[in-house]
Amino acid sequence: MKRTSGVIVIFIFAVISLTAVAQNTDQAKHMIYHEKYNSAEIALHAILQNDVNNEEAWYLLTQSYLEQHNVKAIKDSLMKAPQGLLDKPLLHAALGQILIQENNIADAKQNFDLALKQTKEKDPAILTAVAKAYIDTKDADAGYAIELLEKAIKRDKKNPELYVLL
Repeated sequence: MKRTSGVIVIFIFAVISLTAVAQNTDQAKHMIYHEKYNSAEIALHAILQNDVNNEEAWYLLTQSYLEQHNVKAIKDSLMKAPQGLLDKPLLHAALGQILIQENNIADAKQNFDLALKQTKEKDPAILTAVAKAYIDTKDADAGYAIELLEKAIKRDKKNPELYVLL
């Protein structure tokens, strides 16, 4: 009887752990929003240890490092990402944001265009990521950021973040 109850406890703990991992990207977003970057990074690294192909976790990790102006850490982290993942739209947007922060506007635009093309400018997350990159840069095209946010709002009308960014 004790053995059976021990197995049940382990099973319940495993289910709770898997649920916690699934919720961590939302928690990491929340931590980044509240400027708790170290906590966000710890949570995101834990997610990536369990699922190295989690595109959103890689993107959020770059956002956390960008908020701290730690471009070297971003580049080091992205070198650890699986090669196939680096061709995903969200990571192209992240790479573009890194390049635009380094004033490499032409290469950044190339990455943004690739991300937008891959999603046919229909994915609100990609539209938002590219717009955010333009918003966070002094010399970037604010009009283009507004255009992208308006497209994102058409696709995701209930997302308050889009209205705040606009």
